[in-house]
Amino acid sequence: MTRKDFNENHREALCGVVTTPEGKETVRNWILDAVTEGHFNCLMYRAEPGRYDIEDLILKRLELFRNEGGYDQAQHHLKMIRRFLLKRYAFGVVRKVDERLKGRLWLWKDYVVPRIGLAMVLGFGAVLGAGPVSDWLGNRGMLYGAVVLSACLVLVLCVVYLNVRGILGGPSRRVRRRTWGVFGISVGWASGPALVASVVQPTLFVKWLLVSFAALLFALLSQFFFGQAGTSMGEPL
Repeated sequence: MTRKDFNENHREALCGVVTTPEGKETVRNWILDAVTEGHFNCLMYRAEPGRYDIEDLILKRLELFRNEGGYDQAQHHLKMIRRFLLKRYAFGVVRKVDERLKGRLWLWKDYVVPRIGLAMVLGFGAVLGAGPVSDWLGNRGMLYGAVVLSACLVLVLCVVYLNVRGILGGPSRRVRRRTWGVFGISVGWASGPALVASVVQPTLFVKWLLVSFAALLFALLSQFFFGQAGTSMGEPL
């Protein structure tokens, strides 16, 4: 398929009038190819995200994914699309897909990116398992604590940005917006354990705050460096 063919097919899938069962199947197959890793359609949408917006296409053609006229794989195909969108941190579009899926209550877990929470276990193991590191963090004053915390936050933001940009395929307003969204979720995962620990040991609040955010940094770095290329933290469990 040439670029010209792709451009015409994309425009037809996005704006064409689809009324026949054959036409609906053609558009559905085009979208399914676009969300299939390694397919030419997927590579093209990723290479030129500013020109070809796959999420806009999915939103406009979502009504085609319903069981009718001999088509009975809507739930399966919607789950494929949903996984693709979660990898892109496209939570707004995912919500539209979820409205058409069964068992929606269980699906809400994916909006908090549970992979970050699971990776935090490894992060805490790395920080607390290295006694000198946790002791050093616990013996810092407020000034040093603020410096270390700021450094952790900046590094976490950089790692999240690189992950989001790598998934979406280029710098854009969407990349920046989703970077801040995932960053906020990450901060939430780190703040929870710090607050719980500070209730048990109020005098060690600074220590547990630094330990939690250091664990978050280790957790994200483990995802970034030891995961497969193109791995997204948003991918559902």
